[in-house]
Amino acid sequence: MLWIPNQLEGARLGSTTVLECNTEAFPRSINYWTNHKGEMIAAAGSKYDTMTKEDTYKTYMRLVIHNVTREDFNTYRCIAKNSLGETDGSIKLYEINLCLESACTPAHRSHGMLARREGHCEGALPEGDSIT
Repeated sequence: MLWIPNQLEGARLGSTTVLECNTEAFPRSINYWTNHKGEMIAAAGSKYDTMTKEDTYKTYMRLVIHNVTREDFNTYRCIAKNSLGETDGSIKLYEINLCLESACTPAHRSHGMLARREGHCEGALPEGDSIT
């Protein structure tokens, strides 16, 4: 069994972000991360750090991505394999932009919604709705 706390993670350019994954397997599984090309991510170098914490049949996996660049905004997979099979989960990393205060409506500014994702202020309301 595999579960991911957040299947959609946002990060800013230049920041450090953490992706998390949990598995349960018996017999014990081999656990690793892959990028959008299916290439295994090794913790070699300064770009990635991986951590695996095992407790009997449970495993917690963490992938830390340092100095996030545009190329990092993609899908990552955590994979668990043992003699009985394989399971995986995916996490989509997207870019969080800070919008200029002038790009957000007064309602957004008053509610502290100054982060923008895909051209909209974070927490943006559907057309015609308003914050009261």
